[in-house]
Amino acid sequence: MFEGIWVLVFLLLFFFFLFKRRKPIKEASSVFQDVAVDRRSDTSLESRSTPSKRSSYPRRYLDVPFAEKEAAKACGAKWDAGKKLWYAPAWAASDDLKPWPSIDEKIDIIANKAQIATTDERCYRCGKITPVSAVYLPNGWEVRDYDYDDWSRIGVGGFLQFSTYLSPTVSKALKASPAKIDFSFSKTAGHSYWMNLCAHCGAKQGDFYLFETGGPFFDAFCAKSQSYTISEPIGPVHAAAGIVSYG
Repeated sequence: MFEGIWVLVFLLLFFFFLFKRRKPIKEASSVFQDVAVDRRSDTSLESRSTPSKRSSYPRRYLDVPFAEKEAAKACGAKWDAGKKLWYAPAWAASDDLKPWPSIDEKIDIIANKAQIATTDERCYRCGKITPVSAVYLPNGWEVRDYDYDDWSRIGVGGFLQFSTYLSPTVSKALKASPAKIDFSFSKTAGHSYWMNLCAHCGAKQGDFYLFETGGPFFDAFCAKSQSYTISEPIGPVHAAAGIVSYG
């Protein structure tokens, strides 16, 4: 009889200690599960509050002629309405957008419209009268401020000088003017830019000469401005220009 009682007591104690040892394990497992849930929640919140890496990439702007905008859009290009430029998103396949070169590092002038001003000037070399043209920006054009990585709107008109890049619409209109225009190298400036050439001898009519004091494009109100022939407005304008003469 006593042996049966001791066996019963032993079994009760065995199951009691076994239960006590399993309970903390179960509680610990529950705690770990709660922590895992919290971590998943934190990660979810972090992913919602932290900007996507894609949005932190600088935009690579593209030289897209108006006639090719639908093709560029189909290849992944996006439109920046503020700057009126197409750009390549970070996720877009670079090979698909190869037909349109990057211009984001070149552009420092933007405008809704421009006009081509043409007048006559005497060639310094042959002495003959030759037509010369320049790109005129009415007031409201914008210039890039590299110090603040922003754009400033200018309230007066001005002529582009030493233009190393002109959007296709503008360069086409400039070349269609009565003047002889070419993208050529200047020893004085040390780089190539869109410049006038003498229609008779082909001499380069540099911007230093045409835009200096007394030159035909010194400003929009100089003595020769009355003789300008002004084209119809063209645009939009995206340009890289060393100087803009105000006036």
